[in-house]
Amino acid sequence: MHTAIDWIMQTTGNLSQEEERAAREKVSSYRAEKPDETEKQLAIEGLRYLLSVRKLNF
Repeated sequence: MHTAIDWIMQTTGNLSQEEERAAREKVSSYRAEKPDETEKQLAIEGLRYLLSVRKLNF
């Protein structure tokens, strides 16, 4: 799971502390609900969450 979270943080760039905390919580929660998901699937879910709460500047 840490790989997915680190990838999300690197991909999204400059997140506020609150956004980073929320993203980490979301991915952790998703992982608990779906323990068989791959790191890639976790990363996608984390990015999907961030896109839903803010516009990312890629």
